[in-house]
Amino acid sequence: MSFSTFIPSRCLGVAGAALLALSAVSARADVAVTNIATNTTLRYPVALLEGSSDAPENSKLTVVNRTSKKSSRNFETTTVGGRFKALTELVPGRNTIVLNDGKKSLRFFLTYEPMTTPYIVRMIYVTDAAGNTKYSTPKANDPQDYKAKLNIVAKLMQTATAESLNAAGLGRRTFRLETDANGDVIVHTVNSGHPASYYHAFSDDQVLYREVNNMLVPQFPTTEAKNVVLMGFSEYDAVKRRGLSHTALGGGGQGLFGSLDMFSWPSTLQQVQPIFNDNTPVDPTVTFDDSGNRGRMWGLSATTIGATLHELGHALGLPHSTFRYSVMSRGFDQINRMFSLTEPVKAPNAPPLISKPEETATFDRVSSDRLAFTHWFEMDKKGYTKLPSPKIQVDGASGKVVINAPAGVRFVGVDRDAYTRDSKVYPDAAPQTVEFTREELARMAGGDGFSVLVIDNNANQANAGGSEFANPANFIHNWKLSESALVWPDSKLLPEVDAAEAENIVGQLAARPAQNFAPAYVDLQERYAPLGATDMRRVFALSEITSEQEQKVTLLTGSDDALRVWVNGQPVLSKLTMRGATPDEDATPITLRAGRNTLLLEVLNGSEGWGFFARLATSDKARQPLVVNAAGQVVTGK
Repeated sequence: MSFSTFIPSRCLGVAGAALLALSAVSARADVAVTNIATNTTLRYPVALLEGSSDAPENSKLTVVNRTSKKSSRNFETTTVGGRFKALTELVPGRNTIVLNDGKKSLRFFLTYEPMTTPYIVRMIYVTDAAGNTKYSTPKANDPQDYKAKLNIVAKLMQTATAESLNAAGLGRRTFRLETDANGDVIVHTVNSGHPASYYHAFSDDQVLYREVNNMLVPQFPTTEAKNVVLMGFSEYDAVKRRGLSHTALGGGGQGLFGSLDMFSWPSTLQQVQPIFNDNTPVDPTVTFDDSGNRGRMWGLSATTIGATLHELGHALGLPHSTFRYSVMSRGFDQINRMFSLTEPVKAPNAPPLISKPEETATFDRVSSDRLAFTHWFEMDKKGYTKLPSPKIQVDGASGKVVINAPAGVRFVGVDRDAYTRDSKVYPDAAPQTVEFTREELARMAGGDGFSVLVIDNNANQANAGGSEFANPANFIHNWKLSESALVWPDSKLLPEVDAAEAENIVGQLAARPAQNFAPAYVDLQERYAPLGATDMRRVFALSEITSEQEQKVTLLTGSDDALRVWVNGQPVLSKLTMRGATPDEDATPITLRAGRNTLLLEVLNGSEGWGFFARLATSDKARQPLVVNAAGQVVTGK
């Protein structure tokens, strides 16, 4: 997977944040905190302190929270290039923090005011039927302290999120963790009721996700919570070098992750930087190497902690990002750089890499915008006015888009190809009505086939995409469909269909009556649900198209889920994927011969939504529509 890069805008910037913080300390101080001002109030417990020191290189710098009596009150780091990063855990109220670099001390004050919002992020550890809480580990004397690890990692994820939103100009807003009276994260240990072998038998991670989610939701509903779930029954097959019940999936109310590399996570705040600098090689004969191809223990912990935050991001409603260092792309591999200035390299005796702020894992600007106005980032319980949810109205012919929100519009985001692309926020005045044109939104998305998310001042949401923004006149409407749905045995494989079978399918469908689907989207779920099950099913759709001459064109498609296409009996597209249907997601060059042409689609469904879009366009960069009329003839585009 490759990602293009953009630079997030509307950011305070490192220099601006530094000036703000430095204004609160003496300009002649030998040790200074530069990312946050003294006497700041935080709504989360673990503060990231970045600063400067003129002590000699690699000097020890200690951080002591004199207000706290917890074991996390002491933290030790080293100075690198006159800089440092440190962590300190706060207790409710005003905290007195003393930093000492061996030459000078700095007294620093932070106030911790716990959040009161009812919307929480919940940590869950699932065991097998025997109640075995032990996670896989190569360590002979591993303490198996899964609760301590989840406590620290959850707080690191919370802090990383706050720092990301702050960098995007939204303040240090983050999600609330479910904690006990001592401020420790509550880790719910849940017996699954099945032996580990039951879960290991699932070949489809999507099915495993649903199995775990369906088991947990009755006890841990997700109306006001997001569940971060670690599967304690994950196992490593060292012979085949593959993980059993080890996956990374997120969405809806759940972020699901395997526990194979949890042994590499810190159990205390003091262990964070040493673990992110542990250059011990990973032995794949005994350990599942999920280190982002780095093959070192520090990479193992960074990638798996970052990936857990990535899946929580999906559960919080975020799609993937095109920004290289976003948590919602592979930027999560660099989550270590958020908390440590140094990163080991493979070369023996080589000095460590000094991390750069612009190359650190973060929620990019658009992702941060999207999070900031949801229920989970409200910080305090909010009294809402009883007003209708926002509505998005699209005039298919003119392309005018009107968004009405009685509570006021806060966020308008545009996604395309399952990636977040751009957004517009209204942080101050929240207008009740905003207008766009389809062309404006397409420019924000970087192309057609986009969807729009609106969040109002009550954190209510509205979505529009697919057929709402597609001009129905440009799509193919006449299709001959399979009489009934066929079983799709394995979502990781496309069933074999050779040339002879494809020709036979075309012959069978050609004899069936054509159906006209007026919308741009052909809804197969609606068509086949009355006939029986639609999960793990597949159907074929045939359109017969007449061209006056041979011509090269572009076939634009989008499907929910997988898709295969044959033109005149020749395979031209194969997409084995689980995705929502988006217009124009696939662009396939094809040749129409003079006279009759057959366009055969196979659309395969994993679960839930099922359908497709298909249209023709010119083969040049402009991709002007080529309309197929009711008689199946290709005519001049509109």
